[in-house]
Amino acid sequence: MVSLTPVQFIFVPALHLTLTGSFEYHKVFGALSISPDAPQKPLALDSIFLIASCTKLMTSVSALRCVEKGLIGLDDDVAPHLPELAGLEVLDGFDSNGQAKTKKRQNAITLR
Repeated sequence: MVSLTPVQFIFVPALHLTLTGSFEYHKVFGALSISPDAPQKPLALDSIFLIASCTKLMTSVSALRCVEKGLIGLDDDVAPHLPELAGLEVLDGFDSNGQAKTKKRQNAITLR
């Protein structure tokens, strides 16, 4: 665990922005580690690090911005945008051996 005093500052932010259309901006800032004992290697565009549950917030905000712009609806089927979900089955219980039983979905998967 890193112990910081109030006067210490660690520069962590990273930015990788890609907009569809004619504008793309790729830039990263900061170091791979926030630990003062670790080597301070700079971030690269292909650096990988965990952001855990932060992705849920970013995905939700992005989806709701698309709803706000009228690009998608809350009750629209997501399969045209996420084709891997089109044939997804749902859990229907377990057999006598404890194996999961699935069945075809009756309803579309939506943002709501």
